[in-house]
Amino acid sequence: MERRTAVADVACKDSTDLVTIWQAAMVDHQRRTIASRSADIGRYEQAKSARLANGRRVLATR
Repeated sequence: MERRTAVADVACKDSTDLVTIWQAAMVDHQRRTIASRSADIGRYEQAKSARLANGRRVLATR
């Protein structure tokens, strides 16, 4: 039963090109999010770099 369901699911996805459409929608969403939140992303990257540098400094003193 499960195998038939899985085969039917994949066939449906193939026939409707779901995976390609889904991927294109996700890429578009991610690009728009990056563009609209670039300042936030930059701040996050700076904070992450600071945390990593602090961790390396602490580990180097042991």
